[in-house]
Amino acid sequence: ADFQPYQRRFDTKNPETQDMLIRVAKWWIKEADVDGFRLDAYKHIAPEFWPRFHREVSAYAAKLGKKNFLRPGEILTHVNEEIAGAMGPDGINAAYNYPDYLKSLPAIQGRAPPRLFEESLAANMKVLGDATRGLLRFIDTQDTYRFLDKSTPLGVLWVALSYVLFSMG
Repeated sequence: ADFQPYQRRFDTKNPETQDMLIRVAKWWIKEADVDGFRLDAYKHIAPEFWPRFHREVSAYAAKLGKKNFLRPGEILTHVNEEIAGAMGPDGINAAYNYPDYLKSLPAIQGRAPPRLFEESLAANMKVLGDATRGLLRFIDTQDTYRFLDKSTPLGVLWVALSYVLFSMG
């Protein structure tokens, strides 16, 4: 991804770059016994790279006995269809649930009605069906504002953490 001026850009359209990235991923699986990779900035990588990456890395992990190798993608979007388009056998098998986060956060913070939770789940189910189980719920990330600040009552955090731990995703 190219987020100038702070980071350099990998040319993920280039087969040599693809080979190197896949070789590095396989090294981590074998040497560090990792069970998955968090794939950040998913939309900013050449789309033609991802099917190859997922096929080769998943096959390699399976050869080492890792049949359910986790490949969550971070796709910052409010559109469920964008996440659905990235999921599948040659795609991510989990995703950060940004559509739910963006819709439900005010309800989690007590600033909006709780019916937003139900509406968000219905929207996920309508587009993603069973794949909704592969959505990862969160209350903040390095790319979002922090959930808890000095003015947030601690009880709101307990409710939010309960929601993250006990709801789908």
